[in-house]
Amino acid sequence: MVIYDYQKTRGGEHPQIFLSGFKGYLHVDGYAGYHKVPAVTLVGCWAHARRKYDEALKAAPPAARGNKDSVASQGLAYCNALFAIERELKDASPEERYAERKKRSLPILGAYSV
Repeated sequence: MVIYDYQKTRGGEHPQIFLSGFKGYLHVDGYAGYHKVPAVTLVGCWAHARRKYDEALKAAPPAARGNKDSVASQGLAYCNALFAIERELKDASPEERYAERKKRSLPILGAYSV
């Protein structure tokens, strides 16, 4: 389910009020206001994570950019692998995507978290 709640300001009270009573996972950007919402587990965005790895590689000294063992290179590779799976599944049904994510993405996520 996707829900958007537009507010004129970015005050931290808005997500608290809108999400009052919600319990579960909340997929959000890095906005600090979400940290004040009780009973939720914040889930980050892989696009944001990938961007940070890419920025880290671009900021590294030229000699270090080709180091495939660096944290940034490995993180970018994991993200790219996950994104490739998602591209392949773009026309799949929700049930097929779920099954393929369990089969193909979970092992990547397991290796990523080690």
